[in-house]
Amino acid sequence: MAFSIYPEVRGSASVEDLVSYCRSHVNYGDYDSILGASDVLSALANDRELLVRAINSTLLKRDDYFNDNMGVSSQSIILHSDPTFKIRANVWKAPVARAGSMIHDSNLYSYNYAHNHNFELLTVGYLGSGYWTEIHECKPDRIQGYIGETVELEYLEKTSLPQGKVILFRACEDVHTQLPCEELSISLNLLVVPPYERLADQYSFDVAKSQITGVITSPNVGCMSLLTFAALLGTTEAYSSIEQIAFASNRHWRVRNAAVEVASLLAPGEKEALWRRAERDTDPAIRRSARSWLEREQSEAK
Repeated sequence: MAFSIYPEVRGSASVEDLVSYCRSHVNYGDYDSILGASDVLSALANDRELLVRAINSTLLKRDDYFNDNMGVSSQSIILHSDPTFKIRANVWKAPVARAGSMIHDSNLYSYNYAHNHNFELLTVGYLGSGYWTEIHECKPDRIQGYIGETVELEYLEKTSLPQGKVILFRACEDVHTQLPCEELSISLNLLVVPPYERLADQYSFDVAKSQITGVITSPNVGCMSLLTFAALLGTTEAYSSIEQIAFASNRHWRVRNAAVEVASLLAPGEKEALWRRAERDTDPAIRRSARSWLEREQSEAK
């Protein structure tokens, strides 16, 4: 389950202190090492001028004002970025009861939106009473990852993130639904990122139905975009490479499925043979997609 602690830290720390600690001690997947950063993260949260300085220093980077180097979004500001971790501040506002604003604010702050993360998240309340969140647990190793898939979701708790409290959300396992805060609140986050080869898909869920409703981010998006371009451009010269990807067992099923679809578009005469071969694949997700395609073709042929 997610871990909640209340560090009793009196002094303050700098972003540089937390960066130094993380580089020496924090490792993805090692919960003890991540929880070990709680005291330094809490000490950073004791610096009440932290965000004022961060905003001022960022605004002074005028040469970067119109590009992505500022690390600022409508909800967050990146305080530091390393290859294996990031430090950021997130702002949480109570939704405004005004036409259109409730929906806008709920979408902006991901309120009432059940999702997991593909990174470990250690967060501390910096200002205000914080958001409430309902936490469920899933079993990532039992998830194939297709939209509409029924998954095991176990309810764990409903908790909040007031000033001074620290919560560790486990990568992939913890599914949490953010509920609107009652007042302006800010959290400081330590995001511990896995090596690329261990980066998983991130999902949204319907907890009432215990189903996956969407893929939020995926490490395979680059390859899938290239496959889409190949299909749009009719790049028949790439057919052989795409066919190899389609039936390469070391590739993610989502990439392989897209490759089967693109290969069948580039070589219409091979379409049925490709899907028949996919129907015999060892991956259940590929077999499911193949059966769906074949059943649809048979239905349309009647």
